[in-house]
Amino acid sequence: IFATQPLPNSYLFHQSLTDSDLVDESDLSQWDNPPPYHSPPLKDTPDEVRFTQNLLDVVHGRRLRLERES
Repeated sequence: IFATQPLPNSYLFHQSLTDSDLVDESDLSQWDNPPPYHSPPLKDTPDEVRFTQNLLDVVHGRRLRLERES
């Protein structure tokens, strides 16, 4: 499988890629399972959009770090 989009280049992505202690990853294991994800409907606010982008960056960094460690 090949990626169709580049990985993030954000601070959070690099922090989660570097070390699991730099970002709180305690609740991220729920995203290791395939969808559907049980969560409340998203609010269309700038804060929610930013939170979602931050979550994506951390999840991608964590997955790449775990892949490199295995």
